[in-house]
Amino acid sequence: MRWVLGSGRYWLAGALAVLLVAGVAFTATGGFGTGADDADAVDCSASEAESAADAARVAVACGFEVEVTGERTPWETSWAQPDGLSRLDVSAVPVRVEVDGEWVEPDSSLVVDENGDVAVAAPVYPTVLNPGGAAGAGRALGVIEREGMRLEVGFPLDLPIPEVSGTQAVY
Repeated sequence: MRWVLGSGRYWLAGALAVLLVAGVAFTATGGFGTGADDADAVDCSASEAESAADAARVAVACGFEVEVTGERTPWETSWAQPDGLSRLDVSAVPVRVEVDGEWVEPDSSLVVDENGDVAVAAPVYPTVLNPGGAAGAGRALGVIEREGMRLEVGFPLDLPIPEVSGTQAVY
């Protein structure tokens, strides 16, 4: 058997053997980084991150799932998994709402604000009911706002000041 540089089979077999040995040595020495090395470079106390890339880096390095807060909606929660995959939890009803820049649990109870308006405490979309009496004259019975649009429900008569209790306003 003669080794000839131009002989394709022997040259290919030799090259593959070199690559295989180099790959095993690279992996044995830590390669591009192991979870332990990466965990030292990231904050493993973080259970959430703003971007999917940051969440994935923490999840893979630290071995636990990390929420992607930049992708939160009232109905969806995005997670980076330790195996490098993503998970999306979707709910038919809102599980959180954003109030004054903070995510809170939805609260459908009614409150009377400083203007006398009756509003839902923590709604998915801002919802205000007519305050009744002189303050409510000529105003809609209720208004729901979403992304700069308004849905107004009218009522042709003047309303008395409502009795507000829990999730109900009785006029």
